[in-house]
Amino acid sequence: MRLIEVIPISKGISYEVLSYFSAEDIPLGSMVEVELRKRKIKGLVVSSRDATEAKGEIRAADFTLKKIEKVEFNFFLSPAFIRTAQKTANYFAGTTGAVLNSLIPKTILNDEELMKRAAPETKGATIPSSTKSETHIIQDSDPDRFASYRKLVREAFARGKSIFILVPTHQSALNLKSQLEKGIENHTFLLSGSLSKKKLGEFLQKIETDNHSKLLIGTAQYLFLTTPKIGTLIVEEESSGAYRSLSRPFIDFRYFAENLAHESGFELILADQFLRIETLNRYDEKEVVEKSPLRFRIEDAAPLEIIDMRKYRKSSGASFQVLSEELISQIKEMIKREERMFIFTARRGLSPTTVCSDCGTIVTCHTCGAPVVLHKSKKDEKENFFLCHHCGEKRSALERCANCGGWRLTSLGIGIEKVEEALKEEFSNLSIFRIDKESAPTDKKALDLLKKFHNSQKSILLGTEMIFNYMHQPIPYTAIASMDSLFSLPDFHINERILHLLLSIQNLTEKNMLIQTREPDQKVLQKFLENHLTEFYRDELKERKALGYPPYKTIIKLTLEGTRVVIDKEWPRVEKDIKEYQPIVFPTLVGLGKGKVALNALLKIDSRNWPNENLLEKLLALPPNWTLKINPESLI
Repeated sequence: MRLIEVIPISKGISYEVLSYFSAEDIPLGSMVEVELRKRKIKGLVVSSRDATEAKGEIRAADFTLKKIEKVEFNFFLSPAFIRTAQKTANYFAGTTGAVLNSLIPKTILNDEELMKRAAPETKGATIPSSTKSETHIIQDSDPDRFASYRKLVREAFARGKSIFILVPTHQSALNLKSQLEKGIENHTFLLSGSLSKKKLGEFLQKIETDNHSKLLIGTAQYLFLTTPKIGTLIVEEESSGAYRSLSRPFIDFRYFAENLAHESGFELILADQFLRIETLNRYDEKEVVEKSPLRFRIEDAAPLEIIDMRKYRKSSGASFQVLSEELISQIKEMIKREERMFIFTARRGLSPTTVCSDCGTIVTCHTCGAPVVLHKSKKDEKENFFLCHHCGEKRSALERCANCGGWRLTSLGIGIEKVEEALKEEFSNLSIFRIDKESAPTDKKALDLLKKFHNSQKSILLGTEMIFNYMHQPIPYTAIASMDSLFSLPDFHINERILHLLLSIQNLTEKNMLIQTREPDQKVLQKFLENHLTEFYRDELKERKALGYPPYKTIIKLTLEGTRVVIDKEWPRVEKDIKEYQPIVFPTLVGLGKGKVALNALLKIDSRNWPNENLLEKLLALPPNWTLKINPESLI
């Protein structure tokens, strides 16, 4: 009899490994089906030994050893992939099973035949010692970066090697495929979105039967298809926040990809128009090497102008002009030339904040306490409504102040609907298209609206940040109607995020770009205007060092949600365990509804000392009602 240790591939299981027995030996890396809590789950074999060697352990166990139900496939995942999953779980304080569960499509896990096809080159593999490969970086404009990729693909194909380009989203994959597939259409494969069983089966069949080198463009869920034939792994749009998972386990797929390349011996390339601050610091520290000279200046950019909107404040002092005279003039020029314009707005709705003019109280959600956003009703344009973007509560805007009972509720800030409203008042015959979560809830709807916009003349497209998932075609004129609300977000990446937003819009602009702001002296705006991206990076790095942010510190955020009774009971025990790490403790400002509240604790650990074995053990022992994030985007 053999004692088999299995990594459970499932969410919500706190055990790193589970023990079972088998009458026969099962090769490491095999996928098996096991029983856990009266349900069947998938598991990955990571250890197999003679049961006679573990008699003491078996006798001492407080559970009955169960038999492995079924061996589904031997050598499903490469040894390098398994080691990378274990390392990733360790870094993000999770379990290997949860990491694997987020990295393998359910279509594969639920189909034995697809599983057999998925990794044919790993059959009979043994676990080699870890190999290290050099990490390169590319910082260049989209056209020049794509030209570099085409050259790399030609060189790889000449050597009989394949290339895997990791992208953050399905739409990014579609765009990149259209840029790179010319001449190699039969050898270029798109691996993103929810591929059906049929489509995935067709692809795996081609992989298995075609020995030609391939260009694979895919999201993180398809990294398990990397084989020894892969020569280069490229992380495209390296700065994208979409690489971070939005649910447990909260991991960063860029971390996984980089370690997978090192474990597999692939060349790794991190690439973007402007790389992350952490990555550029690694270049300064000589941890990564440039593939080509880094670009810190934007060449041949369209003319840019920053408009100080403070000069347009209305005499009433209660509200502000939405469209500057400069923007109105630009729109008139666009109409005269029968061209098109894109206008970006950071927020949805009419106004992101509403306050009482009598007592200054902010109108908030009745359920969770977050500030509500004013929207215009589609059914009755005369009746507006409040919508909470945090929990979804919706109610009529015809109400009094909850604090003083006053009627004088004033909307502040500029949302996309207010910009649309102002444009319709100023230009009655203008074609206006809008892409945000309300007007384009699906990819198909967004793409349909974008197509109509590009096929029209004398038209304006309004969009929030989500539009950059879809829009890649150049536009004559662009403008930013409002982005000032972004400066107050509690995200230590916010200046970097704003810079990428500015660069994305500038990339689309052919003739002229306008930026409306009431904060024209913001450092990121000035450095962008002056085209001094090197100075922006140096200033940002200096500020992060002073404040103890990445790359100098690793930030660990612990959040406990529950009733006040639960928090008062659980927090003292955890506080005792992590007291030596000097946690910064604070409540969540936005309520959770149903009588629940949240308590947060921030730990700052020297990045060279993480993972810390002592702290990691304590974090892994936390109950399921605790949420744990490493280097979170939001600190509150």
